Formats: sequence, C-alpha cells, structure tokens
Amino acid sequence: MGENNTYKPVISKSAYIHPSAVIIGNVEIGANVFVGPNAVIRSDEADHNNHVAPMIIEDDVNIQDNVVIHALAGSTLKIGKGSSVSHSAIVHGPCEIGKECFIGFGSVVFKASVGDGTVVMHKALVENAVIPEKRSVPSGTIIKNDEDALMLEPVTEDLSAFAGRVRQNNLNLLNSSIYKKTNYKMNRAPKIAVVMGSKSDMDAMKECINVLDDFGIPHEVRIISAHRTPERAHAFAREATDRGLQIVIAAAGKSAHLAGVMASMTTIPVIGVPMQTSDLGGLDSLFSVVQMPGGVPVATTAIGRAGAKNAALLAISILSLNDNSLNERLKEYRRAMQHAVEMMDDEVCVAIPC
Repeated sequence: MGENNTYKPVISKSAYIHPSAVIIGNVEIGANVFVGPNAVIRSDEADHNNHVAPMIIEDDVNIQDNVVIHALAGSTLKIGKGSSVSHSAIVHGPCEIGKECFIGFGSVVFKASVGDGTVVMHKALVENAVIPEKRSVPSGTIIKNDEDALMLEPVTEDLSAFAGRVRQNNLNLLNSSIYKKTNYKMNRAPKIAVVMGSKSDMDAMKECINVLDDFGIPHEVRIISAHRTPERAHAFAREATDRGLQIVIAAAGKSAHLAGVMASMTTIPVIGVPMQTSDLGGLDSLFSVVQMPGGVPVATTAIGRAGAKNAALLAISILSLNDNSLNERLKEYRRAMQHAVEMMDDEVCVAIPC
C-alpha cells in the first residue's frame, strides 16, 4: 500500500463491531450491521495510482464469527442490504453479493456476482460466475463459470424462510442489551482488577478483557509477578479493598502462585486463570492455582483462553448479585449464545434434513 494512502473505515453509529474484529481501509459499513468476533474486513490494497476501491456493506448485514471479507488491489466489493455471511466464510473481491442473500459457513465467493435472494449453503465455492437472483447453491457445490450458475435450481420457500430467520436472529442480537454501546464504564473507578504474571499472558487474557469491555465493566489491567515483584504483589492485594476493587482475576503460568498470593492478602474474591505452558501444557499451572490450602480459597477456571473468558463471566455473575441491570445484560448474553447455536442448528438442518 502506498505511503499516501490514508483511507479509513466509515462505520454507522448503529452498527455493532465486536472488539476482536478487524476493519481496515476504504470500508463503508451501514446501519444496523452486526460484525462478530474475529471477523476481518479489509479494503487496503492500492492500485498503481495509489487508489483503493471502496468496499460497501449496506444496512442490516450480518457478518458472523471468523468471516474474511477482502478485495484485490483496485477491485470493488459490495454486500447488499439484509444479507448474512456465516461463520468462517470468505468473500473476496472483485465481488458483489446482492440483497437478502445468505452465504453459508465455510463457503468461498470470489470474482463473482450473486443475485438478490440467493442462498449459498455450507462449504460451497463460487468463482468467476454470475448467479441469477433467488437461486440455491447446495452445500459443497463448486460453481466455476456462468454455465454452472445457470444450472442452479430456484431457491425453495424453506431456504428463503431460513435466510429470513437468520436475518431476524441478527436483529435480535443487535438489539439485545449486551451489544448496545454503554457508558457504564465511563467515569467510574475499577471494580475488577485483571492481574497477570507476565506480558506474555496477555494473548490469552484478552478474552477476559474483551468480555469485561463488552459488558462495560470498569476494570484495570496490571502486570505483577508473585516471584519477581513480591513487594508490589503484596501491596497491591492489601490495598485492593481500600481502592474499591471487588474482585481480582489473576493469571499466571508454571508455578502460578499469583492468585494464591492475592487471596492470602485480601478477603475479596480472587479468580485464578492457569496459563498454558510449553512444558506441561498448563497442567502445572492448573495444579498450582487449584490446590489452595483450606481457608484461603481461589476460584479456578479452565486453562488458557476459555478460562480467561469464564473468569470474566464469573466475576460479572458475582457483581450482578447486587446489580439488576448487569444481571439483565448477563441474561441477554446467554440468550445471544442460544440464538447463535440455534442459527447453526438451522443451517445444519437445511443442509442435512433433520
């Protein structure tokens, strides 16, 4: 990309972009668009004139987890209003997806035009083809040219209804309180401290921090080692209550004594997250955190990323005991997970009749 290329995304205020998603370059995202975790949307490759063609994602589009949307240098890419792009699908420009289309999980669409209302099912490949509107591309189908596309059957009522349910589920997610932007965190002292023994733990603990951010929970993040900075660790734990902290989430690997040290110095709840290690895969960390002597409890989660995420959710559950608004957001979070699983079940039942 050229040195003078300064294109930046333009995103509607009503769109929801998950904190782990990546959006780069000349990208326009419309109203009520949902962009899920780890999605990558890039229009950043310049042509020989240092021009980056626009990528346009129209209103009410649903882009789910791990989707990649990218465009070759100088090529355009558009996703029409009300369309859905499912988990791990790839849409690569030059490409145009029409209105109210569905692109199934694991599918690839490249150098293609997909007509309005078309349903591309799971793990299909569409390349160098123009698909007429309201056609059905079965799971695993390979469409390599216009002749292949013309052989496709019209979309059935069941598939159209399925695509409609996906759109509705997207609106349900977007309008749920868990995905609404909030000022809950602003101008408030931290309630949770996320403490880790090394900067290398940050890769896994981002899962914890992202959940706290999503819920708008005021928190602080520190690097404190139980062994290399023992005085700082002791002081931090002793002062936690006076500073208004209500929960400490402590992550460490190998001997993993950080959570135990924190618990020995404070009476507020401590949640330990054992980190994965190169030596024993994190089993050493797990035993170090979970095997606390009677009288000094540490709530221990799973090893690594899953444990980091669950530590945040456990902390939120504790805080929600005295916060009805937070309790409602936690319920919405569970309902959103339920919707996501139901969507995947619907997709599988369409591909393989249940």
